[in-house]
Amino acid sequence: MESSTSRHTTGLPSWLIAQGYTPVPRNFFREVGGRLDYGAFLCLGIVLEETVGKPRPPGTPVPEASEPITEEQFARWTGLTVRGVRQSLDSLERLGVLRCQKRGRAYSYAVVPDRLYSLPDRHPRTLDREPKPAPATAQGLGIALVCPLGSECPVHEVYDGPAGLTNIRQGGEEKTNDTGTRVPVSFASSSPAPNGDLRAMLERTLLAKLHTVPDDQVVRRVAQSLGDAPIRDLEEFILLKSDKVRSWGFVPLLAKDCRATWERLGCPRPYAALLDDLAGATGDAAIDAARKVLTHPSCSPQDQVRLLRIFPGLHWDAHNTGGPNAHPPRAP
Repeated sequence: MESSTSRHTTGLPSWLIAQGYTPVPRNFFREVGGRLDYGAFLCLGIVLEETVGKPRPPGTPVPEASEPITEEQFARWTGLTVRGVRQSLDSLERLGVLRCQKRGRAYSYAVVPDRLYSLPDRHPRTLDREPKPAPATAQGLGIALVCPLGSECPVHEVYDGPAGLTNIRQGGEEKTNDTGTRVPVSFASSSPAPNGDLRAMLERTLLAKLHTVPDDQVVRRVAQSLGDAPIRDLEEFILLKSDKVRSWGFVPLLAKDCRATWERLGCPRPYAALLDDLAGATGDAAIDAARKVLTHPSCSPQDQVRLLRIFPGLHWDAHNTGGPNAHPPRAP
């Protein structure tokens, strides 16, 4: 009798069959890739993997739409930021390439094939950069001027004496232009500001959503609530609950929950580090790494489902009484 393997021979290389593959139409990379930017092309590829490339039993129809995918998952799979993912998905939807549907806290996506080869040409982006002015030189104590928004301020003054401020004229500038106008100067030292990493993370994750910069009081409250818990863990908490964040006042509460979870689990490793361990592990080490990822508070329900599909024994682990090193019973 002819084996099932020989009956269903595809002619593809064995390494491709073993890994699994996502079919794409011919000229996809030449035609579509040249009309989409980098982020949009990556996100479109993820949707193809989750629809036409989704593993399924023989005879099962191709799913028209993907399972719900969060923006955080897109970011982790593509290496983009959450903001970059959001812009790329909006661009694909605006071009009519993707059709999305709200499902819970995430969206399911479907490719519109009729739009793939009717995209407009993408014009290259140009950046207009103005030359930076020459740095001012002055005599005095050399106190650095610090802009509260982190930008370069058009100020050329230093602290010089009891009066507090002295105007310094730029090279080549006429003396008549020296009006003597005084501006506030920050007396911050050149040492890093306290909670600088925390502030940078808060601005990176929530500035686009809240459209305001966190003040010093908010940053201090967040730092006190977070304690010794890693900033990376708080970032994961914020990303998981970003739909509930409406103001900076809510962030210290998230930091408090993050610290409590971190201490209850015995100060675990950051979620991103556990994912790196899982990606580089094999055999029993991969199972142990997957178990740690599955029990981490930042593991989303979608990630839990994917892990249990890849490691079915973990589902049995959660209910057995033989300890973490026991093996599931073999089928008779």
